[in-house]
Amino acid sequence: MEVKGTALLSAVVFVEETFGESGKQAVLQEFDESTRVLYQRILPNSWYDLDLLMNWMKTAHRLLAPYDSRFYRKMGRFSADYTLNRFYRFLLALASTERVVRRATAIWHNYYRPGDMEIVELEPKRTHLRLVGFQHNSAEFCERVMGWMSRVVELTGGKNPILEHPVCIAKGNESCEYIGSWT
Repeated sequence: MEVKGTALLSAVVFVEETFGESGKQAVLQEFDESTRVLYQRILPNSWYDLDLLMNWMKTAHRLLAPYDSRFYRKMGRFSADYTLNRFYRFLLALASTERVVRRATAIWHNYYRPGDMEIVELEPKRTHLRLVGFQHNSAEFCERVMGWMSRVVELTGGKNPILEHPVCIAKGNESCEYIGSWT
């Protein structure tokens, strides 16, 4: 499984902007030299092994915010702001949350591969999405995705996003499902 450089870079920048250069350096010191160099030279349009993202996320949480239960959601929210405002601004031009949701699979492919984000249901101010073909096995990853989704709702004009994650690959299911509503 792979992650686009934009998403990986957002995780590194999140740590730097939230915890300062010293926080970033503390996380970097947990990795071997070749991995440290990789984290410092992320190319936004390149693809990387998903383990690089997961290892960065988990190490940053363990070192910098071990008691913050919303850490991964905060990272996801930051990623939405960072990537959409810097690399995928055209998505914000779609002007409504429903229009963004209709492009869920295409948006997924901008960040991760393989897999598809399928629309199970889409109604005004409510959606049900299913992630298939991306066997990540990580609750932390799902929390990050939910943070990203909630921020995208806000960036596209929705208010008060509520997200549920009733089905999860990390809990032994075949897919992940996300149900969202907003006002």
